[in-house]
Order: sequence, then structure tokens, then C-alpha cells
Amino acid sequence: MISGSLIGDSIALFLTLLVAAFVYFRRNSTYWQRKNIQYLDLRCREHTGIFLKQVYDLMKKKNLKHGGIYMQLFPVYVVADLDYVKNIMTRDFQYFPHRGLYYNEESDPLSAHIFNLSGEKWRNLRTMLNPIVTPNRMEKKILPILMDCETVLKKIVELQDLSWMLSHVARLVSTVKSCKVEDSTFKKFGKKIFTKSKSRRIKGILVESFPKLGQFLDVPLTPKNVSIFFTTLVKNTVSYREETNTVNKYFIQVIIDQKRRLVEDDNYDATLSVEAIAAQCFIFYLAGFSTSPTLMTSALYELAKHQEIQEKVRNEIIKQCFLELSKAFDTVSHDIMILLSVCQMHQLSG
Repeated sequence: MISGSLIGDSIALFLTLLVAAFVYFRRNSTYWQRKNIQYLDLRCREHTGIFLKQVYDLMKKKNLKHGGIYMQLFPVYVVADLDYVKNIMTRDFQYFPHRGLYYNEESDPLSAHIFNLSGEKWRNLRTMLNPIVTPNRMEKKILPILMDCETVLKKIVELQDLSWMLSHVARLVSTVKSCKVEDSTFKKFGKKIFTKSKSRRIKGILVESFPKLGQFLDVPLTPKNVSIFFTTLVKNTVSYREETNTVNKYFIQVIIDQKRRLVEDDNYDATLSVEAIAAQCFIFYLAGFSTSPTLMTSALYELAKHQEIQEKVRNEIIKQCFLELSKAFDTVSHDIMILLSVCQMHQLSG
């Protein structure tokens, strides 16, 4: 039988935890009042992108340069003024080192990528990866792929699939040439990431609301077979390149070169382990997995509704067809404006 003292102790412990939780969340709910910063009494009941767009529009309507909101009971600082954004990203960056996103290098190494990392780890990776995405580098990477896939691009492409776009992204990240693969392993694992079961959704809500608790409990968000696939792929690629001294200008090569320089300088950083390299390749692939097809689908939808704009874009494309591919890359202007407008209309990131 359970003694009365044990029951009493359990009840006391439960009440103590309940009171502590109440005080903690109560203090959080008055954070912006204590900081004397105006906050918007909005609740996130939609997709985060749509919700933040609503917050931004309301702040502009109220002529607010910055303000506070609450997401999952936690305070979030929102900046609407471009000058404030510029200061935060440059002069005052030391005051905003933490991104507040969940990652776990031990149980879920692929989550420790540049999008999730904070502080010094994020700064070091940003410095290393920033030169990779300059317009000049992107042109040098994209043009050979377009020329290589000429036979594929001449075929009729079903827009609901867009496998060829995913193949390009995979090649940019890992140098795997898969243009002719209809249903590649990259595509299968990419879909697996974005198809979430109930248990993964619950884990996601838990670590998003309580990231420190998630790290303490070693909660992984990436499916194990996905993690094994990307880590093994990168490990084999790195080993092969280092053993055979194979060099090219793709994304993974730039990171390998940085890793080699640090080793030679006796400044080897753990953020450049094979797992860390795999994490950066992983997020670059995911960033292009859904955004590129979604962007193209949304753009075609808007063009179908606006025939006059569609005709202008068509004429510009026909005009560029008579130029060399390298020159056409720099001269397509109306198409870029269309894509930027679509991004803004549909809350797309790229």
C-alpha cells in the first residue's frame, strides 16, 4: 500500500510545479509591458508565414517601426523598419545572437544547420557559406547544369512533378548528377521530410515551444533513415574527394576546402565535422525542394490570370532565346520582377 506521506509529497510536488509553471508563463505574458515596448495582441492560428505577414501589415498600418508579439506563450520581437533591420544585422548584431530555434547535434545532427544554429556557431558558418551564394557563383553553377540537362529540358515536363528541378538542387549540393532519374532517392527522402506523422508533429510543437526541454530529452525531428542517407552520402563524397584529390566548384567542395584549411592551420573546428557538412548540404537541399516547384506553380497560376503580363514574359523569353545562355542569365528582368511579386503575394521564401 502507498503510504499517506508519499501521497502527500506527490500532491505537494505537483502543486509546486503547477504554481512554478503559472508564475513562469505569467511573467512571460507581461514581457513586453515590462520592456515598455508596444505589443500586438494577436494569436498565431494560421501558417507562420501568413501570421507574420498579418503582423507586418498591422504594424505598418499603425506606423510601428518595431514591436512585440507572443507565439506559443513566448515573446517574439518583430522589426518592420528597414533601418532597424540594417542596424540589427550589422552594428548591433552582438545583441541579437540567438535565433531561438531547436537543434540537437547529438541525437539529430542534421538539425544543426545554419538556419537553426545560434551565436558564435552561426556566425562562423555564415562567414564560411556567405561567398557561396553570390550572383557570380550561382551563374557559374547553374549554367553548366542547364547545358548538361538540355535533352531533359526539351521534353514535356509535368509541373505537378518538377523532378528535374529537384535534380538540379541535388546536384548543386552534392554533385550527384541525377537529371535523368524520374523518381530519385533524393526526391523520396525529400518528400519524407515534408510528410509528417502525428508523432513528428507533436515532437515539433514540443521542441518549438520548449527547445531547452527538447535538447534535455534528446528529441530528434529528422527521420532516422533520412539522417543515415544524407550523412552516409556526404561522408562517402568527402572521403572519395579527399582520397582521389577530386575538385570542382559545387557547394560541398567549398565546405571541404574550408575544412582542409582549418586542419592545416591547426584551427580545426567541430562545426566542420562530416555531420556538420551533411547538415549544411541537407538544409540547402530542403530549401530548394519545395520552394522552387511552389514558386513556379504560383507564378504560372498568376500568369494564367493575367494574359497581358503573360504575353510580355513570353515575348521576353523569345527575345532571350537568340542570346547566348550566359548573356541571357543577366538580361531577363521582367521575369525576375514576376517571381519577386509572386513571392510577396503567396508568402514564398524563394
